[in-house]
Amino acid sequence: MGMFKTGQFKSHSTTLKTRRPVSGFTLIEMVVTLTVMAIIGALATNVLWDGTAEKASVESCSQNFRAEFRNLQAQARASKLAHRVVLNLSTHTYTTQKESGTNWVDIDTDKSVGCNLVSTDFTDNVLVFNLRGFPFEGNWGPTSFPSSPFGSDKVLTYQANASSNEQSTLIVKKGTGLIE
Repeated sequence: MGMFKTGQFKSHSTTLKTRRPVSGFTLIEMVVTLTVMAIIGALATNVLWDGTAEKASVESCSQNFRAEFRNLQAQARASKLAHRVVLNLSTHTYTTQKESGTNWVDIDTDKSVGCNLVSTDFTDNVLVFNLRGFPFEGNWGPTSFPSSPFGSDKVLTYQANASSNEQSTLIVKKGTGLIE
């Protein structure tokens, strides 16, 4: 028994020390805070995303329309043949045509630039470029244009989709045919 000194082992019956308060957050507090932050983030992202996507879609439509109309105008000049675009507001499509003698021949039918056509100032929803690329409106025959292009700027209004509030316009300038 000489191996152990007295008092080396203590009894388990000693009193427990009082616990100090632990600093920090409880699990419940953390979960509630993260949930609230996630909801606010989702709402903010949704609001920002919808507006940005809609504007980008309208801008894309705008670029596509301008490119299509300018291309048609350039084709009229290059080929020395009248070209036209016939807009269909109910199906949100358009058809491009070129003159062939006394008739119009389809180039492309039921084309879409991915947005909804809302309204237009063009008579009969038709925009014609004569062989010099000057704009005329209306359902003229390839060889029977009025003596001068339309007298005021003409507007085509469109939107990204049917539920969109974001609208934009394409303007064909009087006389010059400049497309803005």
